[in-house]
Amino acid sequence: MRKGRASTSSSLVTLLRALADGGLSEVRGFADPTAMVLLPPPWRLAGHAILSVARRARRNRRARPRPPQRWRRGLELIALRTRALDDEWYAAHEGGARQLVILGAGLDGRAFRLEELADVAVFEVDHPSTQALKRERAKALHSRAREHRYVPVDFESDSLSEALRSAGHHASVITFWLWEGVTTYLTAAAQQSTLDAVSALSAPGSRIAMTYVEPGGRSGTPGMMRLFGEPHIGLMTSATARERLARAGLRVIEDMGIDEWRQRYVQTRVAPAEALRALSTQGLRARIAVAER
Repeated sequence: MRKGRASTSSSLVTLLRALADGGLSEVRGFADPTAMVLLPPPWRLAGHAILSVARRARRNRRARPRPPQRWRRGLELIALRTRALDDEWYAAHEGGARQLVILGAGLDGRAFRLEELADVAVFEVDHPSTQALKRERAKALHSRAREHRYVPVDFESDSLSEALRSAGHHASVITFWLWEGVTTYLTAAAQQSTLDAVSALSAPGSRIAMTYVEPGGRSGTPGMMRLFGEPHIGLMTSATARERLARAGLRVIEDMGIDEWRQRYVQTRVAPAEALRALSTQGLRARIAVAER
């Protein structure tokens, strides 16, 4: 991201969540009513315009509203990823997690929409510029968490451990760490230092769900994000992800890709489900690794 500016990728991802919440996704059970609220005004206008066009087409064709072709792949990927990570949170809470740390939170709405937060302290960690935008947009929402704290951190230069301790995070309490859509924008050194801090601050039984992207896929997204000043510099293979987690003392218990997400959550077998089948071979190879302390 460019110095002094909020992350553009956070707005783009939130726009895709808003479109999915508006009915343009084939992902079963997807809902994120916070997304449209959290969007900055220009992005929110774009979202309403796209939904209006899609719904008009539905009325004319008596069919399910669909996003423009160029949006469909990214929209379904984000909707799938969100559903998968939400379920990981519910599993962690059932296993005793009472702290939720969202690393690189962007315009994430989980503190305002997830169930099972009444007994949980939520810590949103992000770059100060992006976090300033988030706090302004979130004024219209009510947190469901027992405690909800914002923790400004630059992953490339600041101490995550010191920032979280100062914010009231307790290393003795089981924590679920959610690291979504961030590693691709970080150097290998920043990825490893973050994982080291996560491990050091995790009580036994704590888990991290980390998204990462394997190299070798084809997509227009990296080029677009490079234009926005947010190039994908942190691609890693599955073997590399496992190695970095293990080096931090975290044991991988699950590593799933788009095929697994699709089997769990895709509602139908019609397009845009067809677009999902192409994601693992033509798009960026997104995965989620879940590891335990």
